[in-house]
Amino acid sequence: MTKEIPIEKVICTTNNKFAVLECEQATNVMSDPPIQAPPKIKPIMMKIPKNYNLILQDINRKFPTTTNKVTGDWIKIQCSTSDDHREITTSLVQKKVEHWVIDPVASQPIKVVIKGLPASTPVDDIEQDLKNQGVAVQKVVQLRKFQTQTPLLIFMVEVNRAENATDIHEVKV
Repeated sequence: MTKEIPIEKVICTTNNKFAVLECEQATNVMSDPPIQAPPKIKPIMMKIPKNYNLILQDINRKFPTTTNKVTGDWIKIQCSTSDDHREITTSLVQKKVEHWVIDPVASQPIKVVIKGLPASTPVDDIEQDLKNQGVAVQKVVQLRKFQTQTPLLIFMVEVNRAENATDIHEVKV
């Protein structure tokens, strides 16, 4: 037979580590609005011509903060400011050097997909209907299956960026 030993009332005291937070007064500190990062400057891709060394020397003399990197048959020119970017592209155009630049997002068209129309719908009818509804359509294309080139029930519409360009999502065709 085991006899139970009586346990006296044990009082355990604990401290709240976070009690300090309750005592603090809420301060009315105005936080600064979030600072937007400056837009990234797109690189200039220049085809490597015979006199590429002279062209790069000229660019580096005028714009010492640019960086150049060879990628295949192209030289990637990364500018530090948008003004440098503009001046370098104009000088490459004047020298008739083959190059290309990625367009900024603000000048790229909005792409919208239309589903549910019959595959036999002419693209011209869709384009004309959207123009009649006041949409600035750049082009309309019917997508095709890659291997068989059969037309799909999907049409892609490119719309010029404008103030009301986002209204394309509410248009009924």
